[in-house]
Amino acid sequence: MKQCEDPPQVFVSASGTGYYGDRGDEILKEESSFGSGFLAEVSRVWESAAMEAEELGIRVVRGRIGMVLGKDGGAAPLLRLLFRMGLGGPLGSGKQWLPWVHIEDVAKMFLYAVEQEKLRGAVNFCSPNPVRNSDFTKVIGRQVRRPAIVWAPAPVLKLALGGMAEMLLFSERVDPVVLKTSGFEWRYGELQDAIQDVMDQKT
Repeated sequence: MKQCEDPPQVFVSASGTGYYGDRGDEILKEESSFGSGFLAEVSRVWESAAMEAEELGIRVVRGRIGMVLGKDGGAAPLLRLLFRMGLGGPLGSGKQWLPWVHIEDVAKMFLYAVEQEKLRGAVNFCSPNPVRNSDFTKVIGRQVRRPAIVWAPAPVLKLALGGMAEMLLFSERVDPVVLKTSGFEWRYGELQDAIQDVMDQKT
């Protein structure tokens, strides 16, 4: 961007809600502080680098993306397979909050960030309705007609996934305040609608 004769007017950075770390029941808005842990530190450094574009007079939007749900990508294919094998269920305590977003909505959010000149800084790219992990797995179980009773202990997930286990075990009750107040409209704001779409066994 520094080398461009005609630099872009806006730079939309793809960060993650892992920025906030493990925060229990705290409602996390865009102005909330960053947390601790592997993903929080990665997100902090990543966003700090993105902000350098502001020095060039470029509008910067730091999109913090929740767990993405799509038919052919994101978390859904793996979750669908686990449940059909009878291995679906709560992860860790199951009480942790999970910020999620349908893939169609997150694509709309990127376009929205480009088109809406009033948007800048941190923007939570997620559904306005985060859910607890236990409720998330129950909704999936009902949709694929499989029980959601196999509990995956936190130590096992940490051993298998290392630092990335934070994405499944940390509690992040994220509120997309900026999108709500700016007039963004979700197509899949409710988890039941999103899961029904991505877990549809006919597609």
